[in-house]
Amino acid sequence: MTNLTAQSILFRLKETTDDEEIQDAIDIAISAIEKRIQNRPIIKSNYSPALCPSCKIELSDHLGDGYYKHYYSKSICECGQKLRWIEY
Repeated sequence: MTNLTAQSILFRLKETTDDEEIQDAIDIAISAIEKRIQNRPIIKSNYSPALCPSCKIELSDHLGDGYYKHYYSKSICECGQKLRWIEY
């Protein structure tokens, strides 16, 4: 089973229950699955830092001249989010 399939099943399961505790548990499971799915860091330009799509932590160093050096080799953020980099 893929992460996307599991996420889809949990979304459908959440819609079938009115129990708030079960819905909260499903939300936590969905959040954990979402972090296992690779996501692109948020990069607006070379003049802005790369940000984790989940926790918004900076994934770059400021070079002092207005540019940022992005951590392209980093595959997982400290929050657990898997990262999928593309060159900008």
